Amino acid sequence: FVLDDLPQRLGGNSTRDLPTSRLTPQKKLQGQTPVVAEIGRGGKHEVTLTFKSGDVVIWEFITKDYDVGFSIINTTKPVQPYERFDAFKKVISGSFTVENSGNYLFQWDNTYSWARSKKVLYNIFLNGTLCTSK
Repeated sequence: FVLDDLPQRLGGNSTRDLPTSRLTPQKKLQGQTPVVAEIGRGGKHEVTLTFKSGDVVIWEFITKDYDVGFSIINTTKPVQPYERFDAFKKVISGSFTVENSGNYLFQWDNTYSWARSKKVLYNIFLNGTLCTSK
């Protein structure tokens, strides 16, 4: 280990922490005011946000029950390729630094489910500030 790269909470010197995505199961969102999206069976929920090069974007979501598909796309390039997550078991989160200014599409997908609706709670942070709200 290089102490300058290891977070302080683990005995290192870095003030930057490791992402918690998929490292430990969390069942609570970090943001205090999540957006609640009801996604009907066979439906989608989409949010388009505009970011500038160098912006740091952090996202997190959880579902009340069942799995949901999720992706983030900038124009035609996937930032977070489509994947189905068991988000009812733990918070799914991630981050990226914006390379290309422009619009980014956050998409929660339930088109594969003909029987069940989904309730997704999510937050999106821009440079440490919540940029989505109820």
